[in-house]
Amino acid sequence: METQASDIHEESASNSAAIQPAEHREGLRKTGWIILLVLAVGIFIDRITFNRLLGAQWAIFVNLLLLVVFVAAKVEQRPIPWQSYLLAIPISLTAILTYFRLEPYTVMALVGFSLVGLVYLAISLLNGQWLVYRLREVIVQGLRLIGSAFIGLPIALIQSSHHEESESTQEKSKGKGWAILRGVLIAIPLLVIFGLLFSAADPIFSERIFGAFSWLRIEITDEFVAQVVLVLLFTYFGFGALWHALTKSQQPQPVEPDQPLVRPFLGMTESTIILASLIVLFGAFVLVQVRYFFGGGANISAEGYTYAEYARRGFFELVVVALFTWLVHYGLSSFTRRESRRERTTFTLLGVLLLLLTGVILVSAFQRLSLYEAAYGFTRDRLVAHIFMIFVGLALVVSIVLEATRGLKHMALSLLLGLLAFSLTLTFVNVDATIARQNLEHAMTGHPLDAAYLAGMTISEDAVPELFRYFDSGELSPELYKELGNVITCRKGRYWDRWFDNRFWASQHASRTKALELYQAHEQALDPFALTDYQDGAGFIFPDGKVICVYPPEE
Repeated sequence: METQASDIHEESASNSAAIQPAEHREGLRKTGWIILLVLAVGIFIDRITFNRLLGAQWAIFVNLLLLVVFVAAKVEQRPIPWQSYLLAIPISLTAILTYFRLEPYTVMALVGFSLVGLVYLAISLLNGQWLVYRLREVIVQGLRLIGSAFIGLPIALIQSSHHEESESTQEKSKGKGWAILRGVLIAIPLLVIFGLLFSAADPIFSERIFGAFSWLRIEITDEFVAQVVLVLLFTYFGFGALWHALTKSQQPQPVEPDQPLVRPFLGMTESTIILASLIVLFGAFVLVQVRYFFGGGANISAEGYTYAEYARRGFFELVVVALFTWLVHYGLSSFTRRESRRERTTFTLLGVLLLLLTGVILVSAFQRLSLYEAAYGFTRDRLVAHIFMIFVGLALVVSIVLEATRGLKHMALSLLLGLLAFSLTLTFVNVDATIARQNLEHAMTGHPLDAAYLAGMTISEDAVPELFRYFDSGELSPELYKELGNVITCRKGRYWDRWFDNRFWASQHASRTKALELYQAHEQALDPFALTDYQDGAGFIFPDGKVICVYPPEE
């Protein structure tokens, strides 16, 4: 039995020794190939984005980066834990969803999460600890990632030059590399020769093949130098970030026990004074607001304010108050000494009370914006602000729960999931379509339609299906039907003028494709609505202002 146990121990030790270099090796085995891979990605992205209409490029870019990360890890024989694959799913999803929305706030939220997600992936690729990282790990490891982006390439080249492999492995690798290179060098001229022969034999094939690869042609223009610089910068910093992910993220970070990054330096006396003072101030503000929760417009008018003045005055300040209060509470939670159970309970109660009052203030801001929308209708800023306030309120609730359960170490994960939820909410709410629907419903109750806003460039093609749904519904009054027809005709004219000829494959977008289908299907229905020519272009004069839909061509 002892001999068998000894054999097992020796076998385990030899296996550990075999995998040790692959898991904890500082340098990369295939530095040159990975540099070429990142360079190829940079050139490809440049060719599909530079001076192109934006469409599917972000979805392509992010998913291509994820593919490069996992392929490079496989080439380098770096085992990736399941947590990293789990993180890649929402990163890929949010990037793909940018193909289905054009509304800027939604796109920014989706792009923002995919970028933050890529940072999380880079700093925890090999240890999979992103689920348990606290804010301190995210910040510290994020700063290390930035440093690696600057120094990763030169260090990798130095490490590669000093890297020693066994002679047999080196010869095998060299032979395989030369075989791939020889195959590519032989295949390229053959493809060119046969392609030219087929093109000469069939003009249709010639047109299709040259059209398909026309985007790969590089023209020496004034912008060529800028393109080269951008590609080289992407290669330099992109490789540095990838080098960090493959060589610096394998070391597990000590997250337990949950020791503070900075030793608490405030006593309960100081924190109690701070929290109690803020509670008194916030309570006084809430008492003033209570009358407006129940009286609404009547109380506002009694004070001499209009809807617009009341809604706009201090709205953003109240949102900033909520965010700043969250930061103050989190800071005090991190820096306050709470040595006894009584002190911990007192701090928790004061913190919860302060956050509850902040929630009431958020309700006040929400109410102000609702009054404004009831009078003037929806805009993108107002709707997104509404949704944002809901998530700020949820962040306060999460802070209360984490404070009460002593779980503030989970704040980083909570914020990451909150950003994901916010971006997905904006996507599925479809902000511009919701604005179009709410404003049309508002107009159907007798209020004026903000036609200039719907016809202008502020609203994206995300709203077009909703506009056509009401246009085809048969529920509009003749005046509103005509006004909506002018809105759609204006948008159609702008579409034909700006985007109809942009058929590049990577610039395709689901919203623009759907809008084109609807415009073409309603050609006859839109015939009665014609653009009016003005000195500065063709458009319409709506009750709320003139909108130029098609500008004259530049000479």
